[in-house]
Amino acid sequence: MTTPIEVILFDVFGTVVDWRYSMSREFKHWFKLKEIEHIDVESCVLFWVTAYSNNMRKISQGERRFDLVDNLNKESLITTLQHYQIDNKFNQSEIDELWRIWRRLTPWPDSLTGVKLLKQYFTIGALSNGNIALLKDLSENIGISWDVILSGEQFKCYKPNSKVYLQAASSLKLNPEQILLIASHKYDLKAAQKCGFRTAYLFRPEEFQSVTEEQHPKEDEFDFNLSELDADFISTLSDQNSHNQYK
Repeated sequence: MTTPIEVILFDVFGTVVDWRYSMSREFKHWFKLKEIEHIDVESCVLFWVTAYSNNMRKISQGERRFDLVDNLNKESLITTLQHYQIDNKFNQSEIDELWRIWRRLTPWPDSLTGVKLLKQYFTIGALSNGNIALLKDLSENIGISWDVILSGEQFKCYKPNSKVYLQAASSLKLNPEQILLIASHKYDLKAAQKCGFRTAYLFRPEEFQSVTEEQHPKEDEFDFNLSELDADFISTLSDQNSHNQYK
């Protein structure tokens, strides 16, 4: 008998919200305002996110002391503006407005309805590298009310370090197999899988700059492969869980 799922956790950035579209939209606004015409917006956004991701990876691998995602975002934004030699075009107030883009990201079209429906059957939470203040502000802005917010800030480490998943399960007082993680990044799911989590791959092609063969869903790679948080998946999951629970 399969252990019933008690809690569903979501990765947030890329899974629940579309950071690429949101950030590109805001950078286009700022570039137009500042009359910056010689820099490709998409490249600038990617440079910032890559710089931030590299710093977070160093923390996850123990190569750098822990720091909050907010601070990593600020640091990486400054690095990006300096790289493109446009840091002199922004004052401190405008730079603060720029890095806070992460609190104003747009949800994917199915996110709000999907999370709301799942909440009728399960405890729903976020499991994100984002710090708690960031996640609370973002969730409030997009209109999602999580039952629980779990952050790398609490564990002083970042995904995909196993410490994050194991301590998340411990904080929920659950065995890992009682938790389903939904994410749009395979590395996240594979790390959770190794820790005993159930996994659902939510394939969002627009999350990636270009989709590789590896990023396409593969049969039996995870417990579930999804193209959206639709009613069919939610019904299947709730029915399966009820069947397992009372079998």
